[in-house]
Amino acid sequence: MISNVVVTVFFPLRGIVEGGRRLLSLLLLCVCVEVLGQTCVPTATFYYTVVEDNVKKEQEEEAESYSGSAPVRGVFRANPEDADGYEARYEWKIYVPGQEATPIVHRFEETMEYTFMSSGTFIVELAATFVRGDDTVVYPEEPTGMVVECQDERSQYKNK
Repeated sequence: MISNVVVTVFFPLRGIVEGGRRLLSLLLLCVCVEVLGQTCVPTATFYYTVVEDNVKKEQEEEAESYSGSAPVRGVFRANPEDADGYEARYEWKIYVPGQEATPIVHRFEETMEYTFMSSGTFIVELAATFVRGDDTVVYPEEPTGMVVECQDERSQYKNK
């Protein structure tokens, strides 16, 4: 994937005539070209309940990770960029660390929603492929994921 490349081109010109005098000069022409690559900017919004003054309140938080009580609902968006003319294919996986081969969730949509009901640590991973003719761009080049850490509400109170 190519992203934000600057190309500089130099054209030397000699013997420019200006006002009847011959100037020996070197003119450097810089041409900047920005080449954008197909990519995604994944985001997550988490919805959960907190108790303040014995009153339950619904909370919404956009974040790269979550650490708190279960249940928590996550809405994960791929947010593709520079995909004009490309067919985009998305693959979301949710798995327990060390168990990548057996995901809990395996979906193929641009926006995925999932409710984490139990305690544990989970990885939410997005892979996207952009295809146009024979051109294929894979995002990301190396797998990365968002971390979701959930505690059962009852165990949270035991630890306090």
